[in-house]
Amino acid sequence: MLPKTLRIANITIALLCAAALAQSNHARISASYLFDVKVLGSEQGLLRPQQVRYDASHREYYVADTGNDRIVILDENGLNVFELRANDIFHVPIDVAALSDGKILVLGSMPTGKSIQVFDYNGDYLYPFPLHGGPDPVETDIISIAADSADLIYLLDDRGQRILTYDANGKFCSQISLFGDLTEKDRGEQVLGNLSVSHDMIYIPAPMIGSVYCYRMDGTLVRMIGQKGGAYGELSFPIAISEDSKGNMLVLDKHRHSIVAYDSQGKPIGEIGGKGTGSGWFYHPMSMVIDSRDRIWVAQIFQNRIQVLQLSEPNGSEITEQLSSSK
Repeated sequence: MLPKTLRIANITIALLCAAALAQSNHARISASYLFDVKVLGSEQGLLRPQQVRYDASHREYYVADTGNDRIVILDENGLNVFELRANDIFHVPIDVAALSDGKILVLGSMPTGKSIQVFDYNGDYLYPFPLHGGPDPVETDIISIAADSADLIYLLDDRGQRILTYDANGKFCSQISLFGDLTEKDRGEQVLGNLSVSHDMIYIPAPMIGSVYCYRMDGTLVRMIGQKGGAYGELSFPIAISEDSKGNMLVLDKHRHSIVAYDSQGKPIGEIGGKGTGSGWFYHPMSMVIDSRDRIWVAQIFQNRIQVLQLSEPNGSEITEQLSSSK
């Protein structure tokens, strides 16, 4: 008969293997590594890329390259199209949104504070984005912006824990208060992730709660995706969310160094990546977007890196693909 300590060790290993197999049997989504973005045609590579956004109208990608104080615009192959630099207008770019007519809105910071500036499709500066009506700008702290297909513009106000909407001319439209399910004290302690708008839904990652809040355009809370934790299908620090072509929702978890996928009802259907520095692995990723070809673009400050992965769906109980044999 085996010694007691060895029997316990064998039981522990068996339980771990069973848990891993159970997780793999639930995995219905995977991804394969394609390439790292290289800013060809530019004298500078990426330096602390903090945000990546996708313009579906023009099939281009916008990167807030904070270390170089610029917005880099890339084509579908990750090649540099042009860049926005305007150090007298914004110093550090924070976020960016594109309108259907080609105008580009840049949220940036200066020593005097944050502002939103408008550029045309050629990268020429036009004017500060006007804010007509709504809360006094001095009472807000805008940390993220987005635009929908109708060119309605969404501003995420960290100070007021709310979303402010404006039309393309800067006219105030509405205000959506966040975290109505929390006490006033708990609301004030929340950290906000990257704002995302897709298919008549507004998504707000709440990293401290470990969930993503899903709102309708009228501000009605539809559901919360994920729960706090470090196990399969759970979220430790969700920072960004994006939808694929099938309506699945992929959540970027900064502290788990991974992407957690959910179906349209919020059920976990797989995980991608993990902690590492090899191809297909992440280290404290900051931003993520999925394009019209179901390719995932993931930005992280460490290694000044943006990786592109191709999303796919395994059949049946196929194990989620390990993207690299070495982390």
